[in-house]
Amino acid sequence: MGFLDSKIENLGDRIQVLRIENTVNFGLVTKDNYLIIGEQERPGGPNKTCLGLFGGYISGEETPEITLMREMFEETNIKEEEVLNTIWLHFNLKVSEGYTTESNSTGIVYLKNSLNYYLEFLKCNDTHENIQFKIYTLSNEKNDHYPPILSLDQCETMRLFYLIKELRRSYKID
Repeated sequence: MGFLDSKIENLGDRIQVLRIENTVNFGLVTKDNYLIIGEQERPGGPNKTCLGLFGGYISGEETPEITLMREMFEETNIKEEEVLNTIWLHFNLKVSEGYTTESNSTGIVYLKNSLNYYLEFLKCNDTHENIQFKIYTLSNEKNDHYPPILSLDQCETMRLFYLIKELRRSYKID
């Protein structure tokens, strides 16, 4: 039996739907305009490591906002008190109507402090995840430590693409 076999529901007359939990994804932006995203191993895919957003499944009666805060702490060790603002790029958007029950919410989390403040305690608290943090600058200024956001135009996921597109629009990066 494959991983998804248990999630397929037969609706009759050869119609099936994939029952998947709702998800939340997000990237983090620091006060001094750095984007923090994750890179982790995804077994079974064409690439062993994938660049992507933080996030996870919405549990039980959680709202996307509560899931975002829980996942942010689990995957980055950053607490809710550090959030200045969250901009939702889409909220409870159906992923593939008629084929799956999943809906997704993707946001940009703006943090109160600078990158150096978060580097002191940035870590993954979830022992089942092996997340490496990737940091990119959102400014046009030359930076010897972190590559510019423009270097991410060949990314793995559409969610990451749309997040970067929105960030580039917000920061007026050509």
